[in-house]
Amino acid sequence: MGSSIVSIGEMLCQFCKRPGASKQSIGYGGDSLAVVATISHIAKKYTLGIHTQYYTALGPDGDPASDAALDFVLDQGVGADLIQRISGRTVGTFVINYNDYGEIIPDPNTGERFTFVRKESAATQMVSPSVNQQVIESFTTDFDYVYLSLISLAVLRNRPGTRGAGAKDQDKLIEILAQARRNGKVTALSTNLRSGLWGFSKGAELTHPLKQEALSVLSKALEHSDIVLASIADEQELKFYDEDTPQYEHAKRMHNCGVKKVVITDGPRDIFVSWQED
Repeated sequence: MGSSIVSIGEMLCQFCKRPGASKQSIGYGGDSLAVVATISHIAKKYTLGIHTQYYTALGPDGDPASDAALDFVLDQGVGADLIQRISGRTVGTFVINYNDYGEIIPDPNTGERFTFVRKESAATQMVSPSVNQQVIESFTTDFDYVYLSLISLAVLRNRPGTRGAGAKDQDKLIEILAQARRNGKVTALSTNLRSGLWGFSKGAELTHPLKQEALSVLSKALEHSDIVLASIADEQELKFYDEDTPQYEHAKRMHNCGVKKVVITDGPRDIFVSWQED
């Protein structure tokens, strides 16, 4: 039997100039898109019968960046029927900066590996009244799996550089996870952290109010997630534990929130997988 998955999030136009290159290269990325595109490619290779859909908001028809973004989604074999188009908006961008040795130069303001520009990003409005609410409601009924990430929630913040509606839209997206789970669907969350999206720099103290905000939103989302994809780096940045805390302790915290399956990466080291029986 086949299954279906919808991935909810933000896609970005990518600008990158590698050492020795004469021009910037342009592409598209975004963590939520990468996940569903990978699933689509694997499903096609092994004829798995998995149907994929990507949900985001783009600029209006005729906006060159948004039209190209839509074409890119389709080129990955991912369904784009749900994607909304919003007047006066466009696609967010990110820039990868390299030095002469091929090393990524962190953004001086945030410490992140990339520089982001999201001021007029349509994705910041992807659950707002500007989009078709019936499409939003379909996530909880029409798909076997619902996936989003902490970035999907972070871009909805209402601060300079994001222009989303803020906590109201974040709660709405978390409620999509909750309702899908109540309907017997499988919900999945990546704890992918971008400190710059929350307004704090890497290494900020746990007491930093914007780090506390990120922790609060993540905790709410964990309560409604069956599967969680996490990394030790994000766990340490949010300072749940010190650096020597075993991976199973991180997994235990998530299980205590109601998560059934936890996958934790640790750079090049082995991936840790933990699950609780129903």
